[in-house]
Amino acid sequence: MDVKRDRLLPAAIKDSFLAIVAAGVVALLVALHSRSFTYAIAVFLVLGLSVIGSLAFYSFFTSDFPLLNLVIFVLLIAVGTDDAFLLFTHFPRNLNEESFYECMAHTSATMFLTSFSTAVPFFVNIASNVVVFRCFGLFAGVTILINYFLVISFLPAFLILQRRYFSCFPSLPDFGVFITKSFKEALPWVIVQVRN
Repeated sequence: MDVKRDRLLPAAIKDSFLAIVAAGVVALLVALHSRSFTYAIAVFLVLGLSVIGSLAFYSFFTSDFPLLNLVIFVLLIAVGTDDAFLLFTHFPRNLNEESFYECMAHTSATMFLTSFSTAVPFFVNIASNVVVFRCFGLFAGVTILINYFLVISFLPAFLILQRRYFSCFPSLPDFGVFITKSFKEALPWVIVQVRN
């Protein structure tokens, strides 16, 4: 296994550049949607803490870290930012205890379903006879669950603090209207054109 890792590691490191580019594009999308660089930084802080927490948990079970585990970074960007978009979109503009409770009841249940339904197939891999699949299943499943708990605890607290204390920072221009209009008008047009 070490021979394969030694041969594949340089290629994996070179390919990790693609993951960095993807993370940059997604961070830009989060910043544009939320009109806040600080929210984008908070989202990626949650993603990073999810991986670090998962590595700590994972190290209790095995010291092997197959290269396949690196795939979780790309998967986590997809799942984690999806949860962050959902939370931000449903977070109440006029914040009070009742609206916050309603938002968290709705979004945390939805995020739990998506996170749990993503983590379960990874955890099923723990029963595999292939060691690499077992390691990947454990690492990926734990990462997704830790991310869920951080998203429902840290990000709402961050949004509350951002509304109270960070509102003095300049926000990005509102691109949401342009994006919404694009999806409502351009996307259906493209789909119809492809069908014809």
